[in-house]
Amino acid sequence: MFKTLTWTAVGVCLFFCACISGSTSQRLAAGKSETIKVDIREMGFRRSYRVHRPAGSAGNAKLPLLVMLHGAFETAKSMERLTGFSDLADRENFIVVYPNGIGLFGFLQHWNAGHCCGKAQKDGIDDVAFLETVLNDVCSRFPVDPNRIYMAGHSNGGMLACLYAGEKPGRLAGLAVVSGTIGSREVKKGVWQQIARPSFGLPVLIIHGYNDQTVPYSGGPSRNHKSREFVSVADSMAFWKSVNQCRGEAGKHSLCNGRVFVQQWMTGAHRLVLHTIYDWAHDWPGPRVPAGDKNSRALENYDAADAIWDFFRAL
Repeated sequence: MFKTLTWTAVGVCLFFCACISGSTSQRLAAGKSETIKVDIREMGFRRSYRVHRPAGSAGNAKLPLLVMLHGAFETAKSMERLTGFSDLADRENFIVVYPNGIGLFGFLQHWNAGHCCGKAQKDGIDDVAFLETVLNDVCSRFPVDPNRIYMAGHSNGGMLACLYAGEKPGRLAGLAVVSGTIGSREVKKGVWQQIARPSFGLPVLIIHGYNDQTVPYSGGPSRNHKSREFVSVADSMAFWKSVNQCRGEAGKHSLCNGRVFVQQWMTGAHRLVLHTIYDWAHDWPGPRVPAGDKNSRALENYDAADAIWDFFRAL
């Protein structure tokens, strides 16, 4: 009798848990966001991501997926508010996911991007594996088009996006990096580290403020993190041009009355685009974001979220 009751209880428990896990896409109403935990623990805490299901989604129609990585000391929720990607996803009908880095009690979250940064790098946190788990979990819960998975990141999150693209290029249909770079070094150690070269190319959009002093546009020491220096935008672009086998001169034009200088290289199916924003520093670029850095002048006619999705949508 005891064994029968035990196995019955186990069966009920497994059924209940399966229903909770398997029905997330049904429980999550269109136009809503939810935080989901995965079976990975770091520093005693289960890791998590935030997902937004677009307002117009219905049934099992396959949708594009954007993975948006926050910068150091940000969170999934703050990145959702900062970028406005969930509102954009409602208009454009795509799923957006905001993974959470590691931190203490949900604060000071950051990523191990291979060459940077902080405790995540020091402790060897495998954030590429975490992103793989997030992608697999999202694809099991929601109707994702596996051929339209995109990744973007800001600052430390942009660096992780580069690392992921270098190690898992076949998983992504496109990459966007805001205020990030492919490599850095600790000044005292003098050893440069950068992401691995992807085995084949992919479309890449780079957005960087010309006055960035945290990850300097021209490379070298960071004024805000004096122990570290970074690979320049020019060297990052040279890396991606080599990966994508870009040849010839870039096409050039400007946006926002010359405030944003655009360079574009084409090679086969792989576009490589650089947006240089003058009078802008390290903050997320957009009209809803007040410039917190004295080296930034408020943006009125440029939104990084729109620029990123326009890039991905055209692929």
